[in-house]
Amino acid sequence: MILWILSSLVLGCTGGSDYNADYILLPEHRPTPSTPSFLPAHSPNISVSVGERAVLNCRINHATMNTVSWVRVGEGGAGPGKAGGAPELLAVGRFVFSPDGRLSVAQVQHTQDYMLIIQRATLQDSGWYECQLNTDPHTSHGVHLSVVEPSSLVEGEKEVYVDGGSSHSITCRVQSPSPPHHIFWYFNGQPLTPGSDIRLEDHLNPGMSWSRLNIDRVSTKHTDDFTE
Repeated sequence: MILWILSSLVLGCTGGSDYNADYILLPEHRPTPSTPSFLPAHSPNISVSVGERAVLNCRINHATMNTVSWVRVGEGGAGPGKAGGAPELLAVGRFVFSPDGRLSVAQVQHTQDYMLIIQRATLQDSGWYECQLNTDPHTSHGVHLSVVEPSSLVEGEKEVYVDGGSSHSITCRVQSPSPPHHIFWYFNGQPLTPGSDIRLEDHLNPGMSWSRLNIDRVSTKHTDDFTE
């Protein structure tokens, strides 16, 4: 808005319609845009299991006037700006340029989160990614993705001798970035169904989960291979 101020006005009552006027032009006030800034605490490195969805997040303050791009910049141990493969442009704004149909982008306006989403992550997806801003000079933030194969281990000896009528328990530990939906037990190659003499106790957590198979009143029918 341009504001005109009439500083003085003299109207002639007897000398006709002539008048003198002075005007002062004040410049329009425009707020200075804030400089965009990354929030590393909300843009962390992530780990997922093979086959899971990976969501790489960048939270950026005051980026509404800028375009956010996602670039893959390195593999394995190579960090942002380091050797490890030629940079690959994945997405600019809301448009995905990668031919990989598993990739998409999303934005949460009220939290200023900008996300690269990879469906059905594979081991080959592991590496460094950057969210970049079209500022002058160029600014970016690196996010590392680790895709790992979950591993499991049955504790104790592979072969155990137990007195008939006693109780026994077997524990299986599963290591994975995200808690598994289930831990399955097999007996003699067939899925094991809990019953009156067999109880299962599961604790599913990020990082390390475990399942305990409890056998009450062991008998010869329990003689065979238990696997997870």
